[in-house]
Amino acid sequence: MCHFSSKNIFYGILITFLFVSCKKEQLPIAPNVHTKDAINPRATSVTLQGSNVSENLLGITERGFFYADHNKPEDLLKHKVNASAGVGEFAVLVSGLTAETLYSFVAFSKNSETTSLGTIKSFSTREYTLPEVSTDKIKNVFINACQVAGIVGYDGGKQVTERGFCYSTHANPTIQDYKLASGKGEGPFDNFIYGLNENTTYYVKSYAINALGIAYGKELSFTTFNFSPPIVQSNQVSDVTSTTANLHGEVMDTGGSEITERGFLLCSDKEDLNTCQKFSIPGGIGAYRLVVTNLKTGLQYYMRTFATNKKGTAYGAPIPFTTGEYTYANVQTVSITDIAIHGAVLTGTVTAEGNTPVTEKGFCVSIVPNPTINNLKFPVAIGKGPFSYYLANLAENKTYYIVAYAINGKGIVYGKTLSFKTLASTNITMTEPTTPVIPANPTVGSLKIGDFHQGGVITYFFKATDPGFIRGEQHGFVVSPEDISQSTYWGCPELSIIKARNENIGAGKTNTAEIVRMCGTLNAAARLCTNYSFGGYNDWFLPSKDELNQIYLQADKIGGIDKTDLYWSSTEYAGTTITDQNIAWLQLFIDGTYREARKNEVYRVRAIHYF
Repeated sequence: MCHFSSKNIFYGILITFLFVSCKKEQLPIAPNVHTKDAINPRATSVTLQGSNVSENLLGITERGFFYADHNKPEDLLKHKVNASAGVGEFAVLVSGLTAETLYSFVAFSKNSETTSLGTIKSFSTREYTLPEVSTDKIKNVFINACQVAGIVGYDGGKQVTERGFCYSTHANPTIQDYKLASGKGEGPFDNFIYGLNENTTYYVKSYAINALGIAYGKELSFTTFNFSPPIVQSNQVSDVTSTTANLHGEVMDTGGSEITERGFLLCSDKEDLNTCQKFSIPGGIGAYRLVVTNLKTGLQYYMRTFATNKKGTAYGAPIPFTTGEYTYANVQTVSITDIAIHGAVLTGTVTAEGNTPVTEKGFCVSIVPNPTINNLKFPVAIGKGPFSYYLANLAENKTYYIVAYAINGKGIVYGKTLSFKTLASTNITMTEPTTPVIPANPTVGSLKIGDFHQGGVITYFFKATDPGFIRGEQHGFVVSPEDISQSTYWGCPELSIIKARNENIGAGKTNTAEIVRMCGTLNAAARLCTNYSFGGYNDWFLPSKDELNQIYLQADKIGGIDKTDLYWSSTEYAGTTITDQNIAWLQLFIDGTYREARKNEVYRVRAIHYF
């Protein structure tokens, strides 16, 4: 009777495998493959190693390992794991093995012709154990926190369901003390331990738990840092005015703990913090500043900085400063010009605002000397600089007294009082030219540009595209035979009148109505036109931008137009910024160019009405 070892059985199976795979026609070129020792055996896994050298004729198409329970050699070729194709060393991690079992394995390499096998080798899987865990290192230590790192190098063959750190103020801590979980499975892990006490020694271990129990790494220790209140400094108080001051401070040191609040105290008493108003400034270490407003004038304050951390609040030294007193503005009554029967142009200037802004400036008017704002007051503008006003609706041949004024935080101040006398009128009667009686709805051809009609001079006939056009009839607008004003305002600066932004023929009447409705300036150009009456007609208004251009084009036929000056239109400038609200359109009659001008500037006015 013959006896065969398991090794002989393995080789018999392999020889049969190779014989079947050989070609009968020619000797195959077999790959050269070697089986290397298995490494890192665990309870259920192992890493198998092999190598093959480069082939001169045929490439490697497949390589890997066969393996089986050593006591079941007939199963060796039933379990195959592949490695990546190529040449050189190769390895495969095999999992799903049985603990405490002897296995056999062999490396193989295959090309297009045949398959080669290496030497059969064996390995034994390990028994199930507790995890292998180590406390790697203390990474960062703070005042009340610490960062710790650990590694689960091997799960013991059973899944690690929890890992982390345990710590305590006594040696040899366990999870029965303080525990901080940090994931599961194998590999490195780290975490922050928070809520620690300052200047305290702690002991820490890593731990890992699988089905067999809990394992601990080695014990490490660390001591948390100590901290103190912040160090804060009051630097200076700069740019002190009557109501404002610029405060400067700096946190020099956090004291080892996060700054939870910092800022300034503004106190009326040097020592008593109960008199202080607090201003918080976000941030931590470093310089910071604040501009405080709405301070009382002529008052002494004490500024001091503060900063707070977990340890407490620290204060900088008090710095005294005193706000200034308000000062008056400087205003001058400059001149009275363009004196007429019922009006005159007043000019003034604010040469200095004082130490607070000028919130109102204008003129006071009276028929007795030394007028004040308790008499008739005409506000014009704000701020520094020149200003002017057309004073209208005055009595003829009468003496008036005017004075410029300005108001700021200190109060009201006046310029020098000036006086003037309006002109006396002469009885000049304007008569209309003798013309035939014209029907209310004149037919085409009965009128022409330059004719005197309905109290004015015909300047434009409506076209088919214009509002008011009637086929077979003549309609348009006439211009007043005189300037309504030689120097007046558009009115209402800084007020946006959106419905008065139309430019086209036919828009002047609605523009004017909207200006009069919204604008309260008594001598505004639009209001002067609506108050005008001549030739028995009182429906006059300020022309739109396009209507004003027709007046420019027919200036020679109209007569009395000052071609060297500018005339207001009723069209507001359609800008998009706040500043644009203070602008309206006018036209220069020298060359017909349009200009944008501030509404509080003074220019000429002609009125029109439709017929």
